[in-house]
Amino acid sequence: MTGFFHFLLTYFTTGSSPAWQRLPLHDLPKPAASLDVRTLSQKPRIYLVDGLLTDGECAALIDMAAPRLMEEEADNVIGNESRYFMYFTAEEEEQLPLLQHITKRLHRLARIPDRFGEGLIVEKIHGSRTGPITFYNESDPYEEEPRIASITVFLNGPSTPYDGGDMLFPMGSLQRCSAGEARCCDPYLSSNFDGPLRIPRERGRAILLYNTNLDGTQANGVEVGDCPLTRPDVERWLVRRYFRAGPYYNVLGPQDPRHDGLPLPPHSTAHASSHGDWRLADNFLTPEECRHLIGLAEHNLTLGRIGGMGGGGIADDDIRSSWQFYTHPNASQTDPILRRVLKRFQRAARIPDKFGETLQIGRYTEGQKYEIHHDSTPGRGTAMWRPATIITYLSDVEEGGHTIFIPFNDERCRPLSNCCQQEDMPGTIRVPPKLGRAVLFYSYDLEGKHDPASRHAACPVLKGTKWIAQRWFQGLDFEDRVHELDPE
Repeated sequence: MTGFFHFLLTYFTTGSSPAWQRLPLHDLPKPAASLDVRTLSQKPRIYLVDGLLTDGECAALIDMAAPRLMEEEADNVIGNESRYFMYFTAEEEEQLPLLQHITKRLHRLARIPDRFGEGLIVEKIHGSRTGPITFYNESDPYEEEPRIASITVFLNGPSTPYDGGDMLFPMGSLQRCSAGEARCCDPYLSSNFDGPLRIPRERGRAILLYNTNLDGTQANGVEVGDCPLTRPDVERWLVRRYFRAGPYYNVLGPQDPRHDGLPLPPHSTAHASSHGDWRLADNFLTPEECRHLIGLAEHNLTLGRIGGMGGGGIADDDIRSSWQFYTHPNASQTDPILRRVLKRFQRAARIPDKFGETLQIGRYTEGQKYEIHHDSTPGRGTAMWRPATIITYLSDVEEGGHTIFIPFNDERCRPLSNCCQQEDMPGTIRVPPKLGRAVLFYSYDLEGKHDPASRHAACPVLKGTKWIAQRWFQGLDFEDRVHELDPE
């Protein structure tokens, strides 16, 4: 253990730090599922979360980083601006509780496994400058494990609107913003979705940027720059996490049931996300919202079908014996409850509205099931290319009706009753239906490759009735649909 790391570990576990005293170890942050994630851009995918870090966490990170900052050489700087940075080591991220909590939250927000992160970096800019804004692309698609996403969190805010230090995405105005023609950093010019996107600096505010499209290819328009600070006495602090397409720093923090989603498979010590990418959230929908969705469907149900979307495909009772209803593609324009629900689905999946299929509402009565299947299968055309699925349960079920995830090529679950009747089948994950509960899972990995671990089934209902609502997200957008963006 290095001398400085030993100092940090002692410093942040003895309670001697004022910043740490404002963040007791037992005062854990709220789970990622409850964060208010706002969509700022759909192409590229940019999201904003206010209050991701608390004031105490921001102050503690500044305290930890300040004595270790190294100065960075900056190009094309006119004025008195200085830039500094430092990285936390893998050992620190593994053993310091503060860093464990923060990095866990960042990874759950990005929906990216713990091991895929680069070292947590703290940056400081001091002083003012003039001249053109420098924009940079954080990802090199030719690297073996390219950067696919990043989260930046401001650790301090401005004292006046004129202080600067905002984050700027040119969004098609790269040349104009670089040349200083568009006044892109003017705080009194409102950011909008048709031009430069300026994100004001606020303490604890996080910006999540995906550098890739849903198929793993490089996204356009991901260049980002910093608005200059306007006075020589101003400082801007931030913390940033870059995420790779594969294991990089290889730090796996301790499990946190509020962030890690589904429980482990029975008799398995492996982390659930190493065998597929799933998330679970209770109380995702309110009882009122569940009743409303059931009311939309209960008098309009048709026999469940397979192999299509929006009610297409074929009916086969041996595979799927439930009933279903699809909402109209633009029904949310006149139904505020449905609009609120769909927006929550989109935020949870971190996928833009335009990629979402119409909402399907389903009913399973006693004996009804859905056999083992994939929601998305390569080679079946774009109509069945579904990177992500969210299933929500609109009712409690007296007995049965579990959703079960089954390892690829595992034939122990044929017939399905073998796994549905045995609660401790090794390697499987069972999700009991519960009113308001949601399960999110991805059918493709971060590079757009099909994930066979997304195979699942709906166990037969043994007693009662199961209502669900599910939304699939496509790899291609539906340009003919009307989708409301989040307010600025």
